[in-house]
Amino acid sequence: MTGWVKLHRELLSKPIWEASTPEQKTILITLLAMANHKEKEWEWRGQKFKATAGQFVTSLPSLVQKSGKGVSVQNVRTALKRFEKLGFLTDESTNQNRLITIVNWGIYQGKEDDVTSDLTGNQQATNRQLTANKNVRTKEGKKEPIIQQAELFESWWSLYGNKKGKVKCETKYASLLKKYKHEQIMDGTHHYLNHREGLARKGEFVPQQKNPLTFLNGEHFNDEYEGSDHVIHIVQKPQEYVHNMNAGEG
Repeated sequence: MTGWVKLHRELLSKPIWEASTPEQKTILITLLAMANHKEKEWEWRGQKFKATAGQFVTSLPSLVQKSGKGVSVQNVRTALKRFEKLGFLTDESTNQNRLITIVNWGIYQGKEDDVTSDLTGNQQATNRQLTANKNVRTKEGKKEPIIQQAELFESWWSLYGNKKGKVKCETKYASLLKKYKHEQIMDGTHHYLNHREGLARKGEFVPQQKNPLTFLNGEHFNDEYEGSDHVIHIVQKPQEYVHNMNAGEG
């Protein structure tokens, strides 16, 4: 296999990248590299099959082998299910192999002029794009990336783990995005979860994880922490809390 694929820097700020494990990121790039850049014949379900650009026939062992050391069959299965849920690909499987289709391959792997045209003329297509969203011109002449709030929420929802009240949480998350950047919410959530993991590693008491809606309503991603990614502690109690505690000690 020869040639190259486009790997846009904007991928680093996409939900599919931010909330992925190191193994999933490796698998993601492997999938992009394995996809056909033009029509090619494969055998699929015992018959000749013409795969279009962005499609390819493969198998779990092949994906594991090409992804390299440290990637397991379970890693690949989990990644495929997650990527399909996010709309990055479709996955049809048989007992022997599977047909992978990278959604919107032609949009972000085509020519630059074609990409801009497709993005401005096909809103539905851009809504599903995940890996290399091109910038489109606004009326003011500036360029702004088209990023769906639903995608951003799904990346946070996947990270938080305590999956209760999804509909209300998604509504709240959309309102928070008007006030905060997605990266700020994600970073604060990472700190909160790392704080809990740090307590567990030290054998200390770990409070019950906050209900996700409670976490968002209280904007707890803004809580201040100190320490490394391995051990994180809350810096101090709010001043009002300290005052109330002192008042009650008498």
